[in-house]
Amino acid sequence: TKGRLAKVHNSIWSNLDSFPFRYPVDPSVIGYYDIIKHPMDLSTLKKRLDDGTSASWQQFTDDLRLMFDNCFFFNQPESLIYEQARRLR
Repeated sequence: TKGRLAKVHNSIWSNLDSFPFRYPVDPSVIGYYDIIKHPMDLSTLKKRLDDGTSASWQQFTDDLRLMFDNCFFFNQPESLIYEQARRLR
């Protein structure tokens, strides 16, 4: 399972729309960490795969869903990052 999850992660990472989701949101983004209490990004997801914290399909998809939900909640629907998340999802 871990190998297949890693392949899916790599596929998502290599998608051009994944760029804003590869690393944690910069702390300089005003209000993000006040509003988003459980941040998630692709590098954190990769660490969870590597250390076994996200070793199941369910946990992996829950983490991805959290990442997208955070984006959709924080960003305006007409924003570029919202559209990138929509396409990537």
